[in-house]
Amino acid sequence: MTSMAMQTQYDHVLGTGGIGSGIIFEFEDNRPLSRNETRLAMLSPAKDYCKQHIILHYVARILSPEVSVHAIGAVGRDSAGGELLQQMESAGIDTAFVKRLEQKPTMYSVCLQYPDKAICNVTTSQSASSLVSEIDIQTALDNLPFQVSGRTLVVAVPEVPVASRLELLRSAKALGAFCVSSFLLDEVGEFVGGGGVENTDLLAINEDEAAAYCQLKTDDFSKLAEASYEKLRKTNPGIMLAMTCGAQGSFIAAENKLRHIAAKPAKVVATGGAGDAYISGIICGLAMGLPFLGGNELSAPELGSSLAAEAISVPDTIAGHIDRDLFMGLINQGLKKGV
Repeated sequence: MTSMAMQTQYDHVLGTGGIGSGIIFEFEDNRPLSRNETRLAMLSPAKDYCKQHIILHYVARILSPEVSVHAIGAVGRDSAGGELLQQMESAGIDTAFVKRLEQKPTMYSVCLQYPDKAICNVTTSQSASSLVSEIDIQTALDNLPFQVSGRTLVVAVPEVPVASRLELLRSAKALGAFCVSSFLLDEVGEFVGGGGVENTDLLAINEDEAAAYCQLKTDDFSKLAEASYEKLRKTNPGIMLAMTCGAQGSFIAAENKLRHIAAKPAKVVATGGAGDAYISGIICGLAMGLPFLGGNELSAPELGSSLAAEAISVPDTIAGHIDRDLFMGLINQGLKKGV
């Protein structure tokens, strides 16, 4: 990583979410796996990781040491948990508040990838990450080496209980932090009912999650993003939305405006982790003072799109080549093009 210094809008990034690993099976054709089917597939050598780890990895690789990066979570007291902690610490993530548990194993997932690069996964529900509690969140907040404030950005993402993520959002928002969150399809009711929207500054979801939130079935992603944003604004007028749509890019909304961000050209090797790289790019762009909507100037979501393109060019769900040098190069390219 380069030693060039940078000025940032935040001094600290604090996150919670899943920490785990997994394997990827590659199918030979695009026919969806049916309910009672057994099918052969090639076991990929690619490495799979969970949401919090992916997002904070890129943030730490790009923004530290100017910005300290801290994880709240849990892994098992097993070899997988130990390896993941080493990887996170090597990337510059403080894992002081990642507990190691005897009673549950480290989160594990099995991903299924089709030839068209679409990917789905099944992740263990009863893992160490499932035991990250509201008490763990408060313990971390009470013992951080800094005071959460307006110079803190918080990330609350799936694969730990919704209640724990809501606790982090509520507590951090009350202290002035900028809060980024997301939810899964089956978490919409609990997240919304628990005040997740009110305590979120930037909501990052995909088109399926947006459709579940709006209860709207449509192939028109622009219409879906607009409906999602309008519903969000009724609860939180100042909220920002980033909705990813795979190869169709993303839609962003803020200040009562909607904008489409085209997907960047890329050689697609695997799509796993692309959405997390997108979120990381937005976080890093905002931290460096780039606007969210942009217009004629380079925006944070455009950097998110660029990181997503980099992420899908490798088989692993963490692209090891993404670092500060690459990120600064993307910024310089965008500025030269007058994006």
